[in-house]
Amino acid sequence: MRIVKFLVVLMCIWPLTLAAQNSITGALVGTVTDSSGSAIPGVSIKVRNVGTGATREVTSNGQGNYDVDLLEPGDYEIIASHSGFSNLASKSHTQDWRHN
Repeated sequence: MRIVKFLVVLMCIWPLTLAAQNSITGALVGTVTDSSGSAIPGVSIKVRNVGTGATREVTSNGQGNYDVDLLEPGDYEIIASHSGFSNLASKSHTQDWRHN
C-alpha cells in the first residue's frame, strides 16, 4: 500500500470576541491536501488543548477545508488522520491578542 503524506495548511488563527460572554476565543482553519496539492475530504482533525486536555474533532469537507472555532488561548496539538494516509501531528499556539 502506498502511503501518501498529506499537508495540513493552517490558513490562519485569529482571535474572536464573544461579547455576550466577554471572553476571547480563537479558531483553527485550514485545508488538507496531499503532496500534489489535491484536496483530501473526510480527514479527521483532532485538536487537543495541551493545558486542559479538552479535545475537539471535526472532519474536512469536500474541498478539504476544516474549521475548529471557539478555542481558548493556549497550546494545542493537532492530529490529522485518514485511512490510507500517514497521520500528521502538529502543534499550534493561540494567544489573547490583548496581552501581547
